[in-house]
Amino acid sequence: MHRINSSPLTLSSLIEYGIVKQKSLKIDIDLEKQEEATKELERDIQMFLTKLELLNKKISKARLQHDTKENECQLEHTELVLKLKLGLRYWNALAIPYPITRATFPTI
Repeated sequence: MHRINSSPLTLSSLIEYGIVKQKSLKIDIDLEKQEEATKELERDIQMFLTKLELLNKKISKARLQHDTKENECQLEHTELVLKLKLGLRYWNALAIPYPITRATFPTI
């Protein structure tokens, strides 16, 4: 005769054992489903992280290009302001009245 936990096998103990075994199998199946769902979530998260990294690289590149273009524009602006100041000094040195119109502009 088989014994479970040192008690004789009875119909009720076999039924109880069957119920416990079914619950255990159900828990194992639920655990497998949850583990698969976790793996899918981890894959999705990794995919989104990869996309985020690519977008961050694009943004960094665009920001760098923008900063470069902005610096070029600032440099050009500074050069033009300097030329304008030098031009005004030149015109002031010539004592040409403002505003310069076609009528007052010297012809050569």
